[in-house]
Order: sequence, then C-alpha cells, then structure tokens
Amino acid sequence: MTVYTVSGNIAIPAAVATATIIAKGEGGSGAPVSGSSYGSGSSGGNTSFIGVIANGGGGAVTTSAGGGGGFSATAGYTVVDSSTGNSGQTGGNFSSNVAARAGGTGNEGGDGSAGGTSSFNTTTGGNFAFTTGGCGFYPSCGSGFFVCGTSFCCPNCAGPGSGVLFQTNTCCYNYVTTTTYTRGGGGGEGGFIHATLNQAQISPFAGTTQSFTVNDGGSNLNNGSLEVIFTLKERNPIFVRLSTGWTLMSNVSVNVASDGWTEVNPSVES
Repeated sequence: MTVYTVSGNIAIPAAVATATIIAKGEGGSGAPVSGSSYGSGSSGGNTSFIGVIANGGGGAVTTSAGGGGGFSATAGYTVVDSSTGNSGQTGGNFSSNVAARAGGTGNEGGDGSAGGTSSFNTTTGGNFAFTTGGCGFYPSCGSGFFVCGTSFCCPNCAGPGSGVLFQTNTCCYNYVTTTTYTRGGGGGEGGFIHATLNQAQISPFAGTTQSFTVNDGGSNLNNGSLEVIFTLKERNPIFVRLSTGWTLMSNVSVNVASDGWTEVNPSVES
C-alpha cells in the first residue's frame, strides 16, 4: 500500500469496485518570537482526493494558538473514522523560563509545531533625590537608594551671611532588571478522515487519472499523508462440464495452436 506525501496523480483502475481513502492533514506551524515581538506561523496544507478532505492545522498568530484542522467527504461516502485536530497551546509572557508552547497533537492528523521562544529585559529605577547634612557629615541615602552623585560642601547654603555650611549628596534608586520569557502560540494539528466509496460512487472515476494534494501548506512540516486502496471487480466465473458435472474454474489456460498454452483472464463484469 502506497503512502503519498507529495502531491501528484493517481490512475484509477477501469475495473475498480470500491475505494478506501485515508487522509491526514498537515500540521500548522507555531508563531516565531524575537525578544518581545511575536510573529505568526503558517497553516498546514489540506490532503484531498476525489471528494475526501483532511484539512491542515492552523498556524499560530502571535500568542494565539493555531486551531485544529477538520475533515469532509462528499455526501454519501461512508466515513469509517475521523477526527478534528487538536489546537496548539496558547503563548504569552511568563516570569519563569518555561518550556515552549507545544503544537496540537494526540489525534491522527499531522502534529502542529511548537511556538518560538525568546526573552527580553525590562529595567526600572534611575530616579534620584537629594539628601543634605552638615559639611563633613555624609547622611545616608534612604532605603532603596544609593549615593551616585558628587558630595560637596556649599558655603552659606542656609542663606547669605549665615556662615552655615551644608553637604549635598545625590541619591539614586537602584536599577532593577526584570527578565520576561516569551512563548509564541503552538500550531494546530491536522484533521483525519478514513472514508470508503462503493461501486456506484467510484465508477464515475474508473479508468481516469485524478489529482490529489498533500503537504502543500506554508508550514512546511510535511507530515500529512494520503493512502488509497482499490478493490477490483470479480471476474466472471467460468464453469467447465466434467464427467463429474459442472466445475468452477479460475485462471484457465487454453491451448492456442500458434502460441501454445495461454492463460485466459475472464472478462470483467460490467
């Protein structure tokens, strides 16, 4: 049984009786991140063949996770099994260095990829105030401050002719650096569908070549797939009358004078 992972064409036998189609959508990609900036991922491609479709997963958009892909089939086809893909995890800002936000997974469609990871720093502080005291005396800065300016004595700071000397210190806040960890949203998982077509449903395609798509999405994950199984019509039975009565024969060989013994394939039922 061939598993297709690249778009192409399939020749459908003229003697086809039924068809089984198993389609898995391609997963969507997670959102990339650079510092505090969030990008967007890309959706996975749909997997489709003669009316059976497994949708690709959605790409994450900044911190929003990509949604799971769905599925569909032409009315009347028998859906044996199916599942909608799971969404990825939502991204955002975190205070600790947590793991990347995962893409959707768990069902049979192609998995979505994780969102990107990054971080950025925020610095607070830098304000200042003045503290004064007698010259030669260095008053301490208050809680949360430190001396960051030049200490000096200025005469007559209390007013002209006062003869009072003061010292002035410039006190600054300590700088506080906070690290924020960023995580882009995860991509969505592709959809899945297993459908069958009976003879009446497949017969319009008998003897033709039909195109299919798989892994054509922008996510480039290439984890979608398509499997197709055809069963052929039974050959017309051949009976030979022996001395014991009529006997069903198969793969009969006949002696053709010019060619010797040749296997005869009974004609296909119409």
